[in-house]
Amino acid sequence: MTENEYQIFISYAKPDHSAALEIYEWLETQGLNPWMDSEKLKPGQNWNFELQKALERSTFIIAVISRNSVDRRGYIQKEITIALDRKTERLEDDIFIIPIVVDDLDGIPDRFKSIQVVRTSDPRFKKLLLESITIQIDRLGGERKEVQEEQELFWSKKARAENWDGIPGYEFECEFLNFWSKRYRNVEDIGEFISGHFIEELMRLRSVKLKQDATSYNFAQNKWRRTNTFSAFCAEPTIQGNVLNLVYSVDWYGAGAAHPNHHKSTFSFVLEPMVDIRNLYDIFGEDNDERALEVIRNESKKQVNSELSGRGADMNDEWTAKTIKTGTEDWQSFHSFSFGKDGIDIYFPPYQVASYADGILTAMIPYGMVANLVIPEYRTALEIEYFARG
Repeated sequence: MTENEYQIFISYAKPDHSAALEIYEWLETQGLNPWMDSEKLKPGQNWNFELQKALERSTFIIAVISRNSVDRRGYIQKEITIALDRKTERLEDDIFIIPIVVDDLDGIPDRFKSIQVVRTSDPRFKKLLLESITIQIDRLGGERKEVQEEQELFWSKKARAENWDGIPGYEFECEFLNFWSKRYRNVEDIGEFISGHFIEELMRLRSVKLKQDATSYNFAQNKWRRTNTFSAFCAEPTIQGNVLNLVYSVDWYGAGAAHPNHHKSTFSFVLEPMVDIRNLYDIFGEDNDERALEVIRNESKKQVNSELSGRGADMNDEWTAKTIKTGTEDWQSFHSFSFGKDGIDIYFPPYQVASYADGILTAMIPYGMVANLVIPEYRTALEIEYFARG
């Protein structure tokens, strides 16, 4: 990827707009790719939808911090929460969130105490900011090359977009991947498999051309309110042992709905033989699936409770307790998953275990808790035999 392809999301409180805009414009002069709502959003666009989409696609988030942002409540708080949640997926020394203090604020919010803060009052400010970004871009490019060469598995990404103005209309954009390898046979099937999944969604969107509804929609309405919108972009592929993992961030909006929604679409493949792991219970087999489900359910509930409690939720609230229970009830509750270095990552969409405002929640099931229940063939593919012996 070129430097321009790494998006830098700028989060700020409205009173800090001028300071944020100055940072945005300077980053552009450096050939970088900043994203700021006032500069990127077009009139009439679905603000919530586009903001969420931009956050998911960004490599960096610059959090403009001042007395305004510390004292105010609003969307900046949610943006920063999402960023901090995503930071837990990164290595400790990765640069992902870059807090920039733009006034004489003395104390730093607790949420940033473990992150290096930059101040615009520092004469070296621009130099430090540019170094932070370029070092991480170089590192990300190097990591991808290293993984690809070590695994002898290569991939490229290509975006596709299609739209149609109607009542309702539709808009579709998706990132498709192509794979090739001399080491693994049939890897091209991965791209075709995933393309088929998302092309099916495109076909569904196109069907509105045959179902125009002049009683519910008209061309005088805001275009975005009468447009079914779907967007899917893939995070960097990861490999655990002999298993390839792809995690797509999917944002969608149904024409006329109160708000957009989002979730993770996940795909995991054993590379040799080329087989997709369609359901999480497949790796446990019929003999162990109930025991594995109990472990995964209990650990997920524990982590979700901890996360929501940390955000100040009332864990004695009847609705909260019921939502967590029903949202972790059976194997279908764990349909979005990927295999990380230390465990199985589970992704819960809004409404499944918490409110819409809480966004996507995650849980990580350590391999040590379930490795002895995994079918030997999958233990080998994931290279987690060590956890089973422990």
